[in-house]
Amino acid sequence: MDIIRDDLGQHNSYVFSHVKEPEAESTLGELRFDNLPDPLEINSPPFCTIEQVDNQEGKITIKLEKGGKMRGNISIQTIGKSYHISLFSAPAYFAVISAIDGRGEQAIDVLNRYYGDSRLEWEFRTACRATLQYEAFITTMDELAEYSGQFENVMYRSATGYFAKRIDDRGPQGINSYQMLKDRVDQWNRAENLTQISINDILAEYLGRGWIHNYLTNERERLQDIGFNPTSYDPSWNTIVPASWIAHLLLTEGEDAARDYIKNRLVPHETSYGKLSEKANNANEDRWKSWGDVVAVTGSEAEENFHYATYQYLRFAGTDYHGNAKINPMLYSAATTLTGPLPEFFHQRIRFEEQISLGHEYRRDKNWQAAQEAFQNAKVIATGESVGSYDFDRRKVAQAKKSLGHIEATVLAIDNDIEAAIEKYQTTISDLRRLENDPDVRVQQYIDFLEQERDSML
Repeated sequence: MDIIRDDLGQHNSYVFSHVKEPEAESTLGELRFDNLPDPLEINSPPFCTIEQVDNQEGKITIKLEKGGKMRGNISIQTIGKSYHISLFSAPAYFAVISAIDGRGEQAIDVLNRYYGDSRLEWEFRTACRATLQYEAFITTMDELAEYSGQFENVMYRSATGYFAKRIDDRGPQGINSYQMLKDRVDQWNRAENLTQISINDILAEYLGRGWIHNYLTNERERLQDIGFNPTSYDPSWNTIVPASWIAHLLLTEGEDAARDYIKNRLVPHETSYGKLSEKANNANEDRWKSWGDVVAVTGSEAEENFHYATYQYLRFAGTDYHGNAKINPMLYSAATTLTGPLPEFFHQRIRFEEQISLGHEYRRDKNWQAAQEAFQNAKVIATGESVGSYDFDRRKVAQAKKSLGHIEATVLAIDNDIEAAIEKYQTTISDLRRLENDPDVRVQQYIDFLEQERDSML
């Protein structure tokens, strides 16, 4: 197995392999090309020494040594073309070879010895992602996850985003066809020590992750370009993907485009809008799926029925979805585009959910300032201050204050101001108690959470 290889385009590819048994502090290897024009200039990272360039054989002999970083790029400038190739330092390369050979404990020991810090697992995973071909990447990470819960956790937390970012991407692990995506997910799920992932989450993540950063582009077109068919995929709307597709359509092309997509959906056996709406309103589980059935029959319904049914479908998709995709903010945002003819309460509720979900996504990304701003926006919406016709919603105010207070205390704790963090928790708890005029289970849950976080700092 060539563990480091990639296609450079224009009928050229490269492979790196060691020519002597790797050692933790020094490895001699060769970078071989199908076609290597005379290099005009070669720049290498500090841990990489160019020993020899053989244009006739199309190879560069390289000595890897230990260095401050696990990986770096070797840049090769030729006439009219430049190549940037990711290579490991000697200890990181030794760890990869050890893991692939089934010596995971040795690999972890070497990594700790040369690069031990609190983010070692994330940094090594990132280095492997940029350098290894996919099979070697999975083999390495699966072996390390057997001996390290931290590696297992890092791979699980990053898996959905990892695959979404690889779609239509360059590099040794780029995914250029839908079949390749399915095959790689299957290979991941066959690994013994990696938590299984869902292709539904990956597709939803790909469609929705950009919205968190205030942009959507041609994600749908790019999925179709690699062979994904949105009409034949999940024709009964049992997964999060159709809701994500509709949300993306509403936010990028508008209502007419969304309705065109909906017309291709299988119509349920019961085609009465009224009966399906009643069933959806009474559903206790899978509410978004029930509302999906309603949306499917709105093609001939009045516009307000389409708005209401699709609003409910997207809203409950965001509320009931508990997968790993960063999709909830886009679902709620798309629902806001449908609130025009609906009562004011629908506006307030969905705008609140949009800001709360954004805040939590920013929190997970450790974007503390953006999280605070989103939770503050949610609080203003819940109090009714942002729009004169909005009502004061006690539970939503409590939810927003809990989330905002927790983030503010977290930032203070990160700055090692534990006393101020504890005070922030206490102030927020007092605010929530003032909201609790009548016993309220939900508000009490928020108080219990904050007290637990506060007590963990005492």
